Amino acid sequence: MRRVVILLLVAAALYWAVREHTTVTGVIDRLTRPLFGSKAAVQESEHNRIVDEAAPAAIDDQDARVGMLKEGLTSAEVRQLVGPPASVDPFVEEGKRRVRWTYPKLRRELVLEDNRVVSVAIQ
Repeated sequence: MRRVVILLLVAAALYWAVREHTTVTGVIDRLTRPLFGSKAAVQESEHNRIVDEAAPAAIDDQDARVGMLKEGLTSAEVRQLVGPPASVDPFVEEGKRRVRWTYPKLRRELVLEDNRVVSVAIQ
């Protein structure tokens, strides 16, 4: 009689597992969900972790682009590297027509002559 009861319990557990398509990870999730909080809280936490880890990569990439600014680049190359300037101010210096491009977010000021960078200054 004892064996029959144990056999019925095992059969019921197997039937439940097959019916629910239960996996080991699913059982672990069901057991640990109350301990670790709701699924939404975990997803938000994971999202914040990913954003925090991604931000330095974007900053490093931008720093690398700013580091590539040098004399001799064309205006098109500068736009491709760091985008359009915040302000463009034409002026005359030593009898030459020049243009000052300002990038306040990058703290850079470029002077161009004949569509080529002639100086890069840190603001």
